[in-house]
Amino acid sequence: MKTKFDIGIYVFLLIPLIFSSCASVLGGATREKITVTGNVNIPVDLLVDGKSYSNVTLPARVKIKRKTETSEIIAFVPNYKLEKQIFDKTYVFNHRIWLNAFFPGFMWIDWKNSANKKVVQNEIVLEFIPATSEKEISDACIDFGMEHYNPNRLDGLYKALSYFQQAYDIDSVNNAALIKIETTLDQIDYLEEERKRSKAERAEKWGNAMTITANILGATANIVGAVQSSNTSTNGYVGDANAEQINTSDCVSFQTNYNKWKSKRDNEMKKNAGRKGTAAGKNDVHKIRTAVGDPDMTGGATNSDYRVINNSQKLIRGYEQQMKGIQQQAKRAGCSVY
Repeated sequence: MKTKFDIGIYVFLLIPLIFSSCASVLGGATREKITVTGNVNIPVDLLVDGKSYSNVTLPARVKIKRKTETSEIIAFVPNYKLEKQIFDKTYVFNHRIWLNAFFPGFMWIDWKNSANKKVVQNEIVLEFIPATSEKEISDACIDFGMEHYNPNRLDGLYKALSYFQQAYDIDSVNNAALIKIETTLDQIDYLEEERKRSKAERAEKWGNAMTITANILGATANIVGAVQSSNTSTNGYVGDANAEQINTSDCVSFQTNYNKWKSKRDNEMKKNAGRKGTAAGKNDVHKIRTAVGDPDMTGGATNSDYRVINNSQKLIRGYEQQMKGIQQQAKRAGCSVY
């Protein structure tokens, strides 16, 4: 039986957690919601103070940072130029902070998180300008991809890669898109290898400790299992009523996205197979005419032919990286895509 002293200890240990939670409720979070609207009625992708919003319809509610004096909104819409706005924020005092007047700890946390300030602007209007050429559309994809590019984060790299690949799909002679794709793929490979190496080092360093912990957990699990088995035999089978439910709509979304990149990969593989066959045919004709001494002999496959083939191989690799990334995200969400 727990004594009053024991209960008092538990309450005392929970006080810091309660304080920190209530402080953010009473004073407000470190970001504040505003409305973004514009002159398009099709879905847009937004990047607001570094936070990504995909496939949203305007007007939309987004969150801007409170701490900074300026905020940045970057918007991407297919067939339009990239829209970018950096605006100064006007603040007023957030009177909700006085709810913490009797709790100095609350007040200090809110002040530290800039919850004492409230942004006056509640709406930002974006003006989208239609692109006039494939190059402008492709350049908008590249520029928006660079806004997501973070050499130290895989999620940012995958996001950037998707926009670079869109740029290449729109304008296949855009060398800038191919260079970005190649650089991003190399960085993804590097980070993946670094992550594997770090995991291996941690596993080696803490191997013995993990083994001991696993043994302890295994023994505990056996005890808990025995208790649960006893409860089940007494109370009847309950089933998985408390098990986490998988959101099937998320699984469908993962599969749809995966199929999109798989279709791109398969189509590019077919195209490249045709390019390789054409190059091989040119080489065969060149060998035959050279052998018979034909004075009007045609040349074989050119460096340009092989450059296109190699670039296509890089693009296929990029599509497969996208598919792999979606599979990993789906797996973490409890879904299976193939």
